[in-house]
Amino acid sequence: MFSMMTRDNRIRAEYADMMMYLIEDIGFGKNTIIFKMEFDSVIDEMRLRQALLILKSIIPILSCRFVPHRTEPYWEKSGDSDTDMLRFTADDNEFLGFENTPVDPVNGNILSCCIRRSGERDSLIIKTHHSFCDVGGIKELVYLVSDIYTRLKDNPGYRPQFNHNNDRDIDQVMNKIPLKAYPEIFINSMREFLSNIIPLRSKTLPLDEQSTDTGYEFLTCHINGRRYDRIVSYGKMFNATLNDMLMASFLRSIAGLSDSRSKAALRAIMTVDLRLWYLKEKKGGSICNLSSFEYLNIGSHIDPEFDKTLGKISGYTARRKQSWFGMNQLLVYRYVFGLFPFRWWEAFWSSAVRFGIKNRNIPNGLSNFGIIDKNRILFETRPVKAYILPPVLTPPSFAISVSSYDSSLTLSTGVFDKNPLPRLMLDGMIKELLSK
Repeated sequence: MFSMMTRDNRIRAEYADMMMYLIEDIGFGKNTIIFKMEFDSVIDEMRLRQALLILKSIIPILSCRFVPHRTEPYWEKSGDSDTDMLRFTADDNEFLGFENTPVDPVNGNILSCCIRRSGERDSLIIKTHHSFCDVGGIKELVYLVSDIYTRLKDNPGYRPQFNHNNDRDIDQVMNKIPLKAYPEIFINSMREFLSNIIPLRSKTLPLDEQSTDTGYEFLTCHINGRRYDRIVSYGKMFNATLNDMLMASFLRSIAGLSDSRSKAALRAIMTVDLRLWYLKEKKGGSICNLSSFEYLNIGSHIDPEFDKTLGKISGYTARRKQSWFGMNQLLVYRYVFGLFPFRWWEAFWSSAVRFGIKNRNIPNGLSNFGIIDKNRILFETRPVKAYILPPVLTPPSFAISVSSYDSSLTLSTGVFDKNPLPRLMLDGMIKELLSK
Protein backbone atom coordinates (compact mmCIF):
# COMPACT_ATOMS: atom_id res chain seq x y z
CA MET A 1 0.00 0.00 0.00
CA PHE A 2 1.09 3.58 -0.55
CA SER A 3 1.76 5.93 2.38
CA MET A 4 -0.11 9.09 1.49
CA MET A 5 -0.95 12.16 3.59
CA THR A 6 -4.73 12.22 4.17
CA ARG A 7 -6.93 15.30 4.39
CA ASP A 8 -6.59 15.31 8.19
CA ASN A 9 -2.77 15.47 7.85
CA ARG A 10 -2.18 11.84 8.75
CA ILE A 11 -0.04 9.07 7.25
CA ARG A 12 -0.72 5.43 8.04
CA ALA A 13 1.95 3.84 10.24
CA GLU A 14 3.34 0.63 8.76
CA TYR A 15 3.77 -2.53 10.82
CA ALA A 16 7.54 -2.04 10.93
CA ASP A 17 7.07 1.55 12.18
CA MET A 18 4.97 0.22 15.06
CA MET A 19 7.44 -2.53 15.92
CA MET A 20 10.38 -0.13 16.04
CA TYR A 21 8.40 2.27 18.22
CA LEU A 22 7.46 -0.56 20.58
CA ILE A 23 11.10 -1.56 21.09
CA GLU A 24 11.73 1.79 22.76
CA ASP A 25 8.31 2.09 24.38
CA ILE A 26 8.75 -1.14 26.38
CA GLY A 27 12.18 0.02 27.60
CA PHE A 28 14.33 -2.25 25.43
CA GLY A 29 16.54 0.67 24.39
CA LYS A 30 16.78 4.02 22.63
CA ASN A 31 15.96 3.42 18.99
CA THR A 32 17.82 6.32 17.36
CA ILE A 33 20.05 5.84 14.29
CA ILE A 34 22.96 8.25 13.79
CA PHE A 35 24.90 8.93 10.58
CA LYS A 36 28.14 10.70 11.44
CA MET A 37 30.62 12.31 9.03
CA GLU A 38 33.93 14.12 9.49
CA PHE A 39 35.33 16.54 6.89
CA ASP A 40 38.59 18.32 6.13
CA SER A 41 36.55 21.31 4.99
CA VAL A 42 33.57 23.40 6.09
CA ILE A 43 29.92 22.95 5.17
CA ASP A 44 27.73 25.80 3.93
CA GLU A 45 25.25 25.96 6.81
CA MET A 46 22.60 27.99 4.96
CA ARG A 47 22.71 25.74 1.89
CA LEU A 48 22.41 22.63 4.06
CA ARG A 49 19.44 24.17 5.86
CA GLN A 50 17.82 24.86 2.49
CA ALA A 51 18.49 21.28 1.39
CA LEU A 52 16.82 19.96 4.55
CA LEU A 53 13.77 22.16 4.00
CA ILE A 54 13.46 20.82 0.45
CA LEU A 55 13.80 17.32 1.83
CA LYS A 56 10.87 17.94 4.21
CA SER A 57 8.78 19.28 1.36
CA ILE A 58 9.21 16.12 -0.74
CA ILE A 59 8.96 13.63 2.15
CA PRO A 60 5.94 14.77 4.21
CA ILE A 61 6.50 12.19 6.96
CA LEU A 62 9.58 14.21 8.04
CA SER A 63 7.13 16.91 9.18
CA CYS A 64 5.17 14.41 11.26
CA ARG A 65 5.23 12.92 14.71
CA PHE A 66 4.34 9.34 15.62
CA VAL A 67 0.97 8.94 17.35
CA PRO A 68 0.80 5.62 19.27
CA HIS A 69 -2.97 5.25 19.00
CA ARG A 70 -4.26 2.34 21.06
CA THR A 71 -5.56 0.34 18.11
CA GLU A 72 -4.09 1.88 14.96
CA PRO A 73 -1.03 4.19 15.25
CA TYR A 74 -0.38 6.82 12.61
CA TRP A 75 1.89 9.72 11.66
CA GLU A 76 0.42 13.19 12.17
CA LYS A 77 1.70 16.52 10.89
CA SER A 78 3.39 18.29 13.79
CA GLY A 79 3.93 21.94 14.56
CA ASP A 80 7.67 21.68 15.21
CA SER A 81 9.77 24.54 13.92
CA ASP A 82 11.96 23.98 10.88
CA THR A 83 14.73 25.90 12.66
CA ASP A 84 15.08 23.01 15.13
CA MET A 85 16.10 20.63 12.36
CA LEU A 86 19.69 21.92 12.04
CA ARG A 87 21.95 23.13 14.82
CA PHE A 88 25.41 24.66 14.64
CA THR A 89 28.09 24.61 17.33
CA ALA A 90 31.81 25.07 17.87
CA ASP A 91 31.62 23.40 21.27
CA ASP A 92 32.72 19.75 21.47
CA ASN A 93 30.64 19.04 24.57
CA GLU A 94 27.50 20.47 22.95
CA PHE A 95 28.11 18.33 19.87
CA LEU A 96 28.64 15.25 22.04
CA GLY A 97 25.46 16.06 23.93
CA PHE A 98 23.57 16.19 20.64
CA GLU A 99 25.03 12.81 19.64
CA ASN A 100 23.99 11.29 22.95
CA THR A 101 20.43 12.63 22.94
CA PRO A 102 17.81 10.28 21.45
CA VAL A 103 15.27 11.34 18.84
CA ASP A 104 11.74 11.51 20.26
CA PRO A 105 9.32 10.46 17.49
CA VAL A 106 6.26 11.42 19.52
CA ASN A 107 7.21 14.89 20.76
CA GLY A 108 10.07 16.12 18.57
CA ASN A 109 11.50 16.28 15.06
CA ILE A 110 11.85 12.88 13.42
CA LEU A 111 14.99 14.17 11.67
CA SER A 112 17.65 16.22 13.45
CA CYS A 113 21.10 17.44 12.34
CA CYS A 114 24.07 19.22 13.84
CA ILE A 115 27.28 20.75 12.46
CA ARG A 116 30.32 21.08 14.69
CA ARG A 117 33.05 23.43 13.46
CA SER A 118 36.66 23.23 14.56
CA GLY A 119 38.75 25.71 12.58
CA GLU A 120 38.41 24.71 8.93
CA ARG A 121 37.09 21.23 9.72
CA ASP A 122 33.44 20.28 10.17
CA SER A 123 31.68 17.24 11.53
CA LEU A 124 28.06 16.52 10.68
CA ILE A 125 25.50 14.31 12.39
CA ILE A 126 22.20 13.37 10.76
CA LYS A 127 19.98 11.29 13.02
CA THR A 128 16.48 9.87 12.93
CA HIS A 129 14.29 7.36 14.72
CA HIS A 130 14.01 3.71 13.74
CA SER A 131 10.21 4.02 13.63
CA PHE A 132 10.71 6.10 10.47
CA CYS A 133 13.42 4.08 8.75
CA ASP A 134 16.22 1.58 9.22
CA VAL A 135 19.92 1.94 8.39
CA GLY A 136 19.29 1.30 4.68
CA GLY A 137 16.75 4.11 4.84
CA ILE A 138 19.00 6.64 6.56
CA LYS A 139 21.74 5.94 4.01
CA GLU A 140 19.32 6.78 1.20
CA LEU A 141 18.24 9.87 3.14
CA VAL A 142 21.82 11.13 3.52
CA TYR A 143 22.56 10.42 -0.14
CA LEU A 144 19.49 12.47 -1.08
CA VAL A 145 20.47 15.39 1.20
CA SER A 146 23.98 15.34 -0.28
CA ASP A 147 22.62 15.40 -3.83
CA ILE A 148 20.26 18.31 -3.11
CA TYR A 149 23.01 20.24 -1.30
CA THR A 150 25.43 19.78 -4.22
CA ARG A 151 22.93 20.80 -6.90
CA LEU A 152 21.80 23.92 -5.02
CA LYS A 153 25.27 25.45 -5.41
CA ASP A 154 24.84 25.99 -9.16
CA ASN A 155 21.05 25.88 -9.27
CA PRO A 156 19.43 27.64 -6.25
CA GLY A 157 15.98 26.80 -7.55
CA TYR A 158 16.64 23.06 -7.80
CA ARG A 159 13.88 20.68 -6.72
CA PRO A 160 14.40 16.90 -6.98
CA GLN A 161 11.98 14.55 -8.69
CA PHE A 162 11.00 12.33 -5.79
CA ASN A 163 7.76 10.42 -5.41
CA HIS A 164 7.02 10.81 -1.70
CA ASN A 165 3.83 8.75 -2.01
CA ASN A 166 5.75 5.61 -2.89
CA ASP A 167 5.45 2.40 -0.94
CA ARG A 168 6.71 2.21 2.68
CA ASP A 169 5.00 -1.13 3.34
CA ILE A 170 6.87 -4.39 3.88
CA ASP A 171 4.55 -5.89 1.24
CA GLN A 172 6.90 -4.55 -1.43
CA VAL A 173 9.20 -7.38 -0.27
CA MET A 174 6.52 -9.93 0.57
CA ASN A 175 5.06 -9.58 -2.92
CA LYS A 176 8.36 -10.91 -4.30
CA ILE A 177 7.93 -14.18 -2.40
CA PRO A 178 5.92 -16.84 -4.30
CA LEU A 179 3.20 -18.62 -2.35
CA LYS A 180 4.88 -21.96 -3.04
CA ALA A 181 7.82 -20.79 -0.89
CA TYR A 182 5.67 -20.27 2.21
CA PRO A 183 5.81 -23.90 3.46
CA GLU A 184 9.61 -23.87 3.20
CA ILE A 185 9.82 -20.55 5.04
CA PHE A 186 7.44 -21.85 7.72
CA ILE A 187 9.62 -24.93 8.28
CA ASN A 188 12.69 -22.70 8.49
CA SER A 189 10.87 -20.58 11.07
CA MET A 190 10.07 -23.61 13.22
CA ARG A 191 13.68 -24.79 13.07
CA GLU A 192 14.86 -21.36 14.10
CA PHE A 193 12.32 -21.24 16.94
CA LEU A 194 13.53 -24.57 18.34
CA SER A 195 17.15 -23.50 17.98
CA ASN A 196 16.34 -20.37 19.99
CA ILE A 197 14.79 -22.22 22.94
CA ILE A 198 16.91 -25.40 23.15
CA PRO A 199 18.81 -24.90 25.37
CA LEU A 200 16.78 -22.14 27.02
CA ARG A 201 19.75 -19.94 27.98
CA SER A 202 22.16 -18.04 25.75
CA LYS A 203 25.74 -17.02 26.48
CA THR A 204 25.75 -13.26 26.54
CA LEU A 205 27.91 -10.42 27.76
CA PRO A 206 27.30 -10.57 31.55
CA LEU A 207 25.76 -7.14 32.02
CA ASP A 208 23.46 -6.28 34.93
CA GLU A 209 19.89 -5.17 34.26
CA GLN A 210 19.59 -1.40 34.12
CA SER A 211 17.06 1.37 33.53
CA THR A 212 17.12 3.66 30.49
CA ASP A 213 16.70 6.71 32.75
CA THR A 214 20.47 7.23 32.83
CA GLY A 215 22.35 8.83 29.94
CA TYR A 216 24.35 6.89 27.39
CA GLU A 217 27.42 7.28 25.22
CA PHE A 218 29.01 5.51 22.26
CA LEU A 219 32.19 3.48 22.04
CA THR A 220 33.86 3.12 18.63
CA CYS A 221 36.83 1.31 17.10
CA HIS A 222 38.17 1.93 13.60
CA ILE A 223 40.04 -0.51 11.34
CA ASN A 224 41.65 1.12 8.31
CA GLY A 225 43.67 0.38 5.18
CA ARG A 226 45.83 -2.73 5.13
CA ARG A 227 44.22 -4.19 8.23
CA TYR A 228 40.81 -4.05 6.57
CA ASP A 229 42.16 -5.66 3.39
CA ARG A 230 43.88 -8.37 5.41
CA ILE A 231 40.64 -9.31 7.19
CA VAL A 232 38.73 -9.52 3.91
CA SER A 233 41.49 -11.57 2.23
CA TYR A 234 41.70 -13.99 5.14
CA GLY A 235 37.98 -14.68 4.98
CA LYS A 236 38.15 -15.40 1.26
CA MET A 237 40.69 -18.17 1.93
CA PHE A 238 37.91 -20.02 3.76
CA ASN A 239 35.04 -18.98 1.43
CA ALA A 240 33.82 -16.73 4.23
CA THR A 241 32.36 -13.26 3.89
CA LEU A 242 33.39 -10.21 5.89
CA ASN A 243 30.19 -10.64 7.90
CA ASP A 244 31.22 -14.23 8.72
CA MET A 245 34.59 -12.95 9.95
CA LEU A 246 32.89 -10.33 12.10
CA MET A 247 30.44 -12.84 13.54
CA ALA A 248 33.22 -15.29 14.39
CA SER A 249 35.14 -12.60 16.27
CA PHE A 250 31.90 -11.47 17.94
CA LEU A 251 30.95 -14.90 19.29
CA ARG A 252 34.51 -15.72 20.32
CA SER A 253 34.70 -12.46 22.24
CA ILE A 254 31.40 -13.24 24.02
CA ALA A 255 32.70 -16.71 24.89
CA GLY A 256 35.87 -15.21 26.35
CA LEU A 257 33.92 -12.87 28.63
CA SER A 258 31.10 -15.20 29.71
CA ASP A 259 31.05 -18.25 32.00
CA SER A 260 33.08 -20.95 30.25
CA ARG A 261 31.39 -23.67 32.37
CA SER A 262 27.91 -22.72 31.24
CA LYS A 263 26.00 -25.09 28.95
CA ALA A 264 24.12 -22.13 27.45
CA ALA A 265 24.20 -21.76 23.68
CA LEU A 266 26.39 -19.31 21.80
CA ARG A 267 23.73 -17.45 19.85
CA ALA A 268 23.61 -14.15 18.02
CA ILE A 269 21.07 -11.99 16.23
CA MET A 270 22.09 -10.42 12.92
CA THR A 271 20.23 -7.97 10.73
CA VAL A 272 19.34 -8.52 7.09
CA ASP A 273 18.68 -5.64 4.68
CA LEU A 274 15.85 -7.06 2.59
CA ARG A 275 16.40 -4.47 -0.16
CA LEU A 276 19.64 -6.17 -1.10
CA TRP A 277 18.07 -9.61 -1.25
CA TYR A 278 14.64 -9.14 -2.79
CA LEU A 279 14.28 -5.78 -4.54
CA LYS A 280 15.53 -5.34 -8.09
CA GLU A 281 17.09 -1.89 -7.65
CA LYS A 282 18.36 -2.69 -4.14
CA LYS A 283 16.25 0.06 -2.59
CA GLY A 284 12.68 0.52 -1.40
CA GLY A 285 9.84 2.43 -2.97
CA SER A 286 10.43 5.11 -0.35
CA ILE A 287 12.54 5.69 2.75
CA CYS A 288 11.31 3.21 5.34
CA ASN A 289 12.03 0.07 7.37
CA LEU A 290 12.90 -2.92 5.19
CA SER A 291 15.07 -5.07 7.44
CA SER A 292 14.64 -8.29 9.39
CA PHE A 293 16.64 -10.61 11.63
CA GLU A 294 18.42 -13.94 11.39
CA TYR A 295 19.39 -16.00 14.43
CA LEU A 296 22.61 -18.01 14.69
CA ASN A 297 23.36 -20.85 17.12
CA ILE A 298 26.76 -22.59 17.07
CA GLY A 299 26.27 -24.64 20.24
CA SER A 300 27.65 -24.24 23.75
CA HIS A 301 31.27 -25.06 22.91
CA ILE A 302 33.70 -22.61 21.33
CA ASP A 303 36.55 -24.12 19.33
CA PRO A 304 40.08 -23.07 20.36
CA GLU A 305 40.87 -22.23 16.74
CA PHE A 306 39.32 -19.21 15.04
CA ASP A 307 39.19 -21.08 11.72
CA LYS A 308 36.83 -23.75 13.09
CA THR A 309 34.48 -21.13 14.49
CA LEU A 310 34.58 -19.34 11.16
CA GLY A 311 33.82 -22.60 9.32
CA LYS A 312 30.71 -23.23 11.43
CA ILE A 313 29.40 -19.74 10.84
CA SER A 314 30.16 -19.52 7.12
CA GLY A 315 28.62 -22.96 6.58
CA TYR A 316 25.44 -21.98 8.40
CA THR A 317 25.02 -18.63 6.66
CA ALA A 318 25.72 -20.18 3.26
CA ARG A 319 22.91 -22.69 3.83
CA ARG A 320 20.52 -20.02 5.05
CA LYS A 321 21.22 -17.83 2.03
CA GLN A 322 19.94 -20.65 -0.16
CA SER A 323 16.53 -20.68 1.53
CA TRP A 324 14.78 -17.31 1.73
CA PHE A 325 17.32 -15.48 3.84
CA GLY A 326 15.82 -13.03 6.33
CA MET A 327 12.24 -14.25 5.89
CA ASN A 328 11.82 -16.52 8.94
CA GLN A 329 10.59 -13.85 11.33
CA LEU A 330 9.01 -11.67 8.69
CA LEU A 331 6.45 -14.15 7.40
CA VAL A 332 4.92 -14.74 10.82
CA TYR A 333 5.11 -11.12 11.94
CA ARG A 334 3.60 -9.75 8.72
CA TYR A 335 0.48 -11.89 8.80
CA VAL A 336 -0.05 -12.09 12.56
CA PHE A 337 0.62 -8.48 13.56
CA GLY A 338 -2.58 -7.14 12.02
CA LEU A 339 -4.76 -9.64 13.86
CA PHE A 340 -4.41 -7.90 17.24
CA PRO A 341 -4.61 -4.28 18.48
CA PHE A 342 -1.40 -2.30 18.82
CA ARG A 343 -1.55 -2.17 22.64
CA TRP A 344 -1.94 -5.97 22.78
CA TRP A 345 1.40 -6.26 21.00
CA GLU A 346 2.91 -3.77 23.44
CA ALA A 347 1.93 -6.02 26.35
CA PHE A 348 3.06 -9.16 24.51
CA TRP A 349 6.53 -7.85 23.62
CA SER A 350 7.02 -6.41 27.09
CA SER A 351 6.26 -9.82 28.62
CA ALA A 352 8.46 -11.60 26.06
CA VAL A 353 11.41 -9.31 26.82
CA ARG A 354 10.95 -9.76 30.58
CA PHE A 355 10.89 -13.54 30.10
CA GLY A 356 14.02 -13.40 27.94
CA ILE A 357 15.88 -11.28 30.49
CA LYS A 358 14.83 -13.55 33.37
CA ASN A 359 16.10 -16.63 31.55
CA ARG A 360 19.17 -14.93 30.02
CA ASN A 361 17.91 -15.80 26.57
CA ILE A 362 18.02 -12.57 24.62
CA PRO A 363 21.05 -13.20 22.40
CA ASN A 364 23.51 -10.39 21.82
CA GLY A 365 23.28 -8.77 18.39
CA LEU A 366 25.70 -7.96 15.59
CA SER A 367 24.42 -5.60 12.90
CA ASN A 368 26.49 -5.22 9.76
CA PHE A 369 25.24 -1.94 8.33
CA GLY A 370 27.10 -2.53 5.09
CA ILE A 371 28.99 -0.14 2.87
CA ILE A 372 28.49 3.62 2.90
CA ASP A 373 28.90 4.66 -0.75
CA LYS A 374 31.57 7.38 -0.78
CA ASN A 375 30.56 8.38 -4.32
CA ARG A 376 27.12 9.40 -3.08
CA ILE A 377 28.22 11.65 -0.20
CA LEU A 378 29.48 15.07 -1.22
CA PHE A 379 29.16 18.22 0.89
CA GLU A 380 31.62 20.31 -1.11
CA THR A 381 34.12 17.53 -0.36
CA ARG A 382 33.72 13.90 0.60
CA PRO A 383 34.01 12.94 4.27
CA VAL A 384 37.37 11.67 5.44
CA LYS A 385 35.44 9.44 7.82
CA ALA A 386 31.83 8.26 7.84
CA TYR A 387 30.08 5.70 9.99
CA ILE A 388 26.72 4.83 11.53
CA LEU A 389 26.00 4.61 15.26
CA PRO A 390 23.33 2.10 16.27
CA PRO A 391 20.33 2.14 18.60
CA VAL A 392 21.41 1.71 22.24
CA LEU A 393 20.03 -1.37 24.00
CA THR A 394 19.20 -1.46 27.68
CA PRO A 395 21.40 -3.84 29.71
CA PRO A 396 21.50 -6.80 29.96
CA SER A 397 20.74 -6.65 26.23
CA PHE A 398 23.71 -5.69 24.09
CA ALA A 399 24.59 -5.22 20.43
CA ILE A 400 27.48 -4.07 18.26
CA SER A 401 27.21 -2.51 14.81
CA VAL A 402 29.70 -2.38 11.96
CA SER A 403 29.73 0.02 9.03
CA SER A 404 32.19 0.28 6.12
CA TYR A 405 33.44 3.39 4.37
CA ASP A 406 36.31 3.84 1.93
CA SER A 407 38.13 0.60 2.85
CA SER A 408 37.67 1.10 6.58
CA LEU A 409 35.52 -0.53 9.25
CA THR A 410 33.94 1.12 12.26
CA LEU A 411 32.70 -1.01 15.15
CA SER A 412 30.42 0.79 17.58
CA THR A 413 28.08 0.24 20.48
CA GLY A 414 26.08 2.38 22.89
CA VAL A 415 26.41 1.99 26.66
CA PHE A 416 24.29 3.31 29.52
CA ASP A 417 27.00 3.27 32.18
CA LYS A 418 30.76 3.02 32.62
CA ASN A 419 30.78 -0.79 32.74
CA PRO A 420 34.12 -1.94 31.23
CA LEU A 421 32.65 -5.04 29.57
CA PRO A 422 31.43 -3.37 26.32
CA ARG A 423 34.92 -1.91 25.75
CA LEU A 424 36.48 -5.30 26.50
CA MET A 425 34.03 -6.83 24.03
CA LEU A 426 35.08 -4.42 21.27
CA ASP A 427 38.75 -4.91 22.06
CA GLY A 428 38.24 -8.68 21.99
CA MET A 429 36.69 -8.51 18.52
CA ILE A 430 39.52 -6.33 17.23
CA LYS A 431 42.10 -8.72 18.69
CA GLU A 432 40.43 -11.73 17.08
CA LEU A 433 40.20 -10.00 13.70
CA LEU A 434 43.71 -8.59 13.62
CA SER A 435 45.37 -11.81 14.79
CA LYS A 436 44.60 -13.38 11.42
